[in-house]
Amino acid sequence: MKLKELEAQVEELKARLRTQEDIEEIKKLQRIYAFYLERWMAQEMVDLFSNGPDVSITFPDGTLLGKEGIKREFFESFDPTKDILHQMMMVSEVIDVDPDGKT
Repeated sequence: MKLKELEAQVEELKARLRTQEDIEEIKKLQRIYAFYLERWMAQEMVDLFSNGPDVSITFPDGTLLGKEGIKREFFESFDPTKDILHQMMMVSEVIDVDPDGKT
């Protein structure tokens, strides 16, 4: 193989490794979220959300926008001991990583 071909192959393998590492980090985040949800550790759950302007969480009743909106409308106004009895299983690992690695 020529040097340019080897360099291209190394770059491709680095990108594939980065994607796989991203997927493992996302799986870890999902497990942490499920742990906090199961114990209703509201502030810890809120802290997992990004501070970005496009942060949202969607429920059957609608979509909450922004980290502070999510905290105020869901985590502060909801009492799981009165409002719902649940156990949530996080079993759907459908993870897509954009080729640029940013999303």
